[in-house]
Amino acid sequence: MDFAEDRLMSGRKLTALLVKDEATSFGLSLTMQRSFKAVDVERVLDQLAEKYGAPRYMRSDNGGQLIAYVVQRWAHRRNITLAYIDPGKPWQTGFAERFVGTFRREVLDAEVFMSLQEAHIFSNQWLTMYNTERPHSKHNYRPPITAFNNKAA
Repeated sequence: MDFAEDRLMSGRKLTALLVKDEATSFGLSLTMQRSFKAVDVERVLDQLAEKYGAPRYMRSDNGGQLIAYVVQRWAHRRNITLAYIDPGKPWQTGFAERFVGTFRREVLDAEVFMSLQEAHIFSNQWLTMYNTERPHSKHNYRPPITAFNNKAA
């Protein structure tokens, strides 16, 4: 999981929390808000755990919202090991960095949003396309949903 930031047409800040399954490249969540606190991350993770089940490991960088006590406590209660990368080594989260970079190029850098709602709708349309239509070389040029569905079976 990782964050991407942008600005609305009005200049107001916009932040996206992106969560991806490393094994299948399936984008689990793309949540848009003005900003994120650790409790906001916890809420998104709760929703994902309820929908998909709790993972054994979660990898992220050392961003304040991701290393906060609230998130650590959340993971401990669910018996999830948090796998933080070494500070200043983003290549250790290459899957997340690539996912965020693709989202940035194809959505944030390509569009100008008037509102948070518009950014949310457009971003989630992109996530659906990313998961269900976009071919990935990792999966013999099939979309991530095919690998994700096989994993869940």
